[in-house]
Amino acid sequence: MAQGMKEMAQAQKGQGKWKAQKKKAQAKSNKVQSQSSKQQKFHQCYLPFAIRYSPFALSCYLFLSLLLAVSFVFGQQLNAPPSPSDNLLRIESDLPMRYFPEEREWRTVEGTGTIKINFRELTVFSRRARYNEREQILEAQEGLRAILQEGIEFEGGSARYFVNERRWVIENGKATFDPNYFGEGVAAPIYLTLQNISGREEQMTAHQCTCTSCDRPHPHFSLQAKSAEVIPNDRLILRHVGIYIGKTRLIGIGRYSISLKLRRRQNRLPITPDVGRDQYSGAFIRTSLSLFDTRTQSADLVLDWSERRGLGYGIEHDYDTRQLQGGLNFFIQKSPFLGKEQIFSWRHQQRILPGLLLLVFWDERRNSPFGGRSYTSSSRQFSLRRSWRRGTTELSLRMLGYGGFGDDRTWTLNHSIATGQQSINLFTTLREVSRPGQPADKELNERIELRRRLSDEWDMAFRFEQRVDLDKDKYTGDNFYYALDRTPELSFFFRPNRSSFLRPNIAIGLSRWSEPQFVGIGQEPLSLTTERLHLRLDSPYRTLKLTGNLSYSHSGIFEQFLYGNDTAQYLYSYRSTLTWRFGGNSQMDLSYWIQKHRGYTPFRSDTLTSYENMDWRLQISPSQKFLLSASTGLDLQRDFFRDLLLNMRWQPYQGMALDLSTGYSLERGDWQDLLGRLLLSKPGGLGLPTYGTFVSYYGFQPTPFAEERPAPPPGGFRSELTFRYSPTRGQWTRVRLFLDWSISRTWRLETLLGYSGVLRKMDITQFRVTKDLHCYQIWATYNRERREFRFFFVIKAFPIFQQFFGTSDQGAFLDTSLGQVY
Repeated sequence: MAQGMKEMAQAQKGQGKWKAQKKKAQAKSNKVQSQSSKQQKFHQCYLPFAIRYSPFALSCYLFLSLLLAVSFVFGQQLNAPPSPSDNLLRIESDLPMRYFPEEREWRTVEGTGTIKINFRELTVFSRRARYNEREQILEAQEGLRAILQEGIEFEGGSARYFVNERRWVIENGKATFDPNYFGEGVAAPIYLTLQNISGREEQMTAHQCTCTSCDRPHPHFSLQAKSAEVIPNDRLILRHVGIYIGKTRLIGIGRYSISLKLRRRQNRLPITPDVGRDQYSGAFIRTSLSLFDTRTQSADLVLDWSERRGLGYGIEHDYDTRQLQGGLNFFIQKSPFLGKEQIFSWRHQQRILPGLLLLVFWDERRNSPFGGRSYTSSSRQFSLRRSWRRGTTELSLRMLGYGGFGDDRTWTLNHSIATGQQSINLFTTLREVSRPGQPADKELNERIELRRRLSDEWDMAFRFEQRVDLDKDKYTGDNFYYALDRTPELSFFFRPNRSSFLRPNIAIGLSRWSEPQFVGIGQEPLSLTTERLHLRLDSPYRTLKLTGNLSYSHSGIFEQFLYGNDTAQYLYSYRSTLTWRFGGNSQMDLSYWIQKHRGYTPFRSDTLTSYENMDWRLQISPSQKFLLSASTGLDLQRDFFRDLLLNMRWQPYQGMALDLSTGYSLERGDWQDLLGRLLLSKPGGLGLPTYGTFVSYYGFQPTPFAEERPAPPPGGFRSELTFRYSPTRGQWTRVRLFLDWSISRTWRLETLLGYSGVLRKMDITQFRVTKDLHCYQIWATYNRERREFRFFFVIKAFPIFQQFFGTSDQGAFLDTSLGQVY
């Protein structure tokens, strides 16, 4: 609110300056003004601009451009100082403004030049603008163009903005949406041409719209609608739509919507049907039809027919209002051979009161085969969440059903509150699990945590944690259940402001622990309860520079445990590394690690491991084109050498890279498998060959997630060949190949092949051929493992969300990785 008052004061101050300059311009209006031969460059000016920014909706950008033009008119006369507000405009103009007192109108002077307006990521260009004070109308024309960095560009003939009504009208406009804006599945820009569009920021209406991915004056394919409703940041709804092939009307539909936000359903089918054949379904065809699409709700009819699974149909319904949002999915598949399958899913979120939120999730699946028993599995969860000023409280119930094989019900209460110096968390679960023919397992788990900051260096924590067996001896599976009870535990932590090896972190804990002790099979466990005192000194990791290229790093830990049953143990641990850097990017490390413990502990949670080893690592990199690394170690406690691991990368130029990795057993004198990867691309710089659901996890920098890459340029390709050779068997145990090749401007081939030397056969064989027809694409995919062939007729303007190339017969991702990497 303070920022808004400040901007209002600046605007009022600027308005007074503008009126004074206006009177001065009226006095000079009768004089003849000659235009200078040189263009006059105006200084940049900044104005506060307080309006909600809609980053996606095209029409909202046009609305913003008009308001920006209004600010430009005032910006020519006002010289407001810059402000740190996010809503500032930066205006640059090659054309001066002139005031006409009779018409009470500001106009740009005739000449060559442009007006450039920047607002956040939006840039607007125009060659002429005028503002009428009497009618409160702003008009921008001649070269009106708006550019957004995310990939949206608009060009329009003229635009008018009615200031008092906050309404605008734009005529003869065309928008271009870059395919990167939509993400996966869109292969070409989308063009939206309209005769006129009008409305306000909240909602716009367009007339005589044409949506296509063809950039020709007479597109091969287009959707032509009599009217369209644009809801910024939500969707574009086309009404009375005709699907045209060239100038021929193919079919008419009442409504079609294009989402302008993140997809709600990742498995939504495209506008074109999915046609193919596989070993599970036989011949099949799948598609979806839009039933209705409004600002708050949308529903689709899903149709699925296959030769073996029969006819399937269902509804996908989404809703989103100010108080509640969610989705409801229902699908039934009736098979003449397999019976009936039914899927129901419901997710719901509703704000009941200010700060009180209701969350519901329900998923149920039922299979009723002919001549067999019906099986139903379900997952339901209901929760109430209350948000406080300094914390939250949530009560939830989760129920799992396993189709007659058991049920699981869990109540959960979680309450947390935090202030500047302390925090409290209460977590309680009540669980009941029932199985046919067995007593129900009932248990209560409760935990309370209190943390408080005592000073800049001292913290305190209090914890109470306990499991209560409510069914006692009825459920015998509790004899093998492990739980550690803290009844209670008090801890203090010391963290010095300037820590060093001789000034460590300190932790002191005093508690009463209870832990079950298993005697044997068929015997009831015994519970051990006693006091526990724990002291820990933890020195931070520090590096000391010995010489110019030699450094030494080390850290240490000491722990002492004292128990109430007259037992005790202590532990010490030390880690150090000596590093020598040479030759620019090359270095050698020698590390020593030791951890020893003495004494006895009655608790399994305090059982520690002793080790002592020495590691050696060498990395040689004379240039960025070559890297060689080697590592091994000596286990001093068990007296054996670890395997010597060797890795090499050679990249002679940008379009080629070779990785080799192997190992040598110093104890047995045997070589391990040789792993290799060869990357080739033309031209260089195309990156790793990942596409759609195809992912490569092999190499020094693995790809974290599926990523779709654009097609290589005509004649270009990207490929990845990986192999594993076993010296002990003397054979190639596995070979993988991925190839993405743009044969020409219209043909593209993608291949994923795999050979198993153990099975002595091809275990992966997949192809995808793409034929480009300017604004269409034809995909043909073949998967030998699934015995599947799919055919897609793809319209570039509409995304395909399902990718089948690079997946196994179970739907898992396939890649060229070979398993263990040394």
